[in-house]
Amino acid sequence: MIYTLTCNPALDYVVRMDKFKEGATNRSYGESIAPGGKGINVSLVLKNLGIPTLAMGIAAGFTGDVLLGMLEERGVPADFIRADGFTRINVKIKTGRESEINGSGPVLQESVTEELAKKLAALPENACVVRPPAGAGEPKGPARDGGRVGRAARERAAIPSLAHQAQP
Repeated sequence: MIYTLTCNPALDYVVRMDKFKEGATNRSYGESIAPGGKGINVSLVLKNLGIPTLAMGIAAGFTGDVLLGMLEERGVPADFIRADGFTRINVKIKTGRESEINGSGPVLQESVTEELAKKLAALPENACVVRPPAGAGEPKGPARDGGRVGRAARERAAIPSLAHQAQP
């Protein structure tokens, strides 16, 4: 079993259009929505390869409900802590070039990250936990640095995600 950790997941809303003009009404010719976040992406690939996985993290509000429903539809088992607020929505505008508007996600209370850290600490001692490096998708709030969660993940043989993309 490979456990993946996504502390600030997203719904990725992809809009396809021929051109985009700032300050004008633009029309798309196609849209899609998918669960996102580096750890979730790893779990989706593992599931497609037939490797047992469990996606873990934090989900909030009705957008968190949609995210968890999409993981279930794709057959990816999930164990997420619920938080106040909303799981973020990232808008990807594809015209030939891609532009992104990434949401910030919920403000996390320390009790939420503490609960996630306890779940990680309860995993088997030699569990393989894939966690992405902290970055732009990092949650906000009193426990923003994820210190407690990061320590709990490291204690369970955590490896950084290879899905991390370098930012220009």
